[in-house]
Amino acid sequence: YAYRGPMTVTISDNEIANGSDGIYCRSDVDSSSQKGDITALISGNEIHHNSGRGIRCYAHQYYSKIYPEIRANRIYSNGGDGISCGMDSVPSSYGLRMTPVITLNTVIDNAGRGIFCRATAAADIFYN
Repeated sequence: YAYRGPMTVTISDNEIANGSDGIYCRSDVDSSSQKGDITALISGNEIHHNSGRGIRCYAHQYYSKIYPEIRANRIYSNGGDGISCGMDSVPSSYGLRMTPVITLNTVIDNAGRGIFCRATAAADIFYN
């Protein structure tokens, strides 16, 4: 779980199982601090049998910015989406950013969508 920012996070080569959301990165700020930047590399993990999403990246409000790279993970048998990248519904003039790169993942047998993405710009999603 990564929260607020600014920070750079690497989560790699782990087995993550039997929790709620497997990996949860959330950028959250108040409108005055403008320091909610999170750069996250999530790679090489085996994420399974969690009650919620396998991987969730979320830009919460106002000036939150999150730049996740989700690469080469095995994500299966979770209770929600395999991978979910989303954000609040605030106007883009507030500087909210969600720009994911999602590539080379195996996403199977999750109860929700395989990959869900709501980005502020074109998301790079390929070879999953």
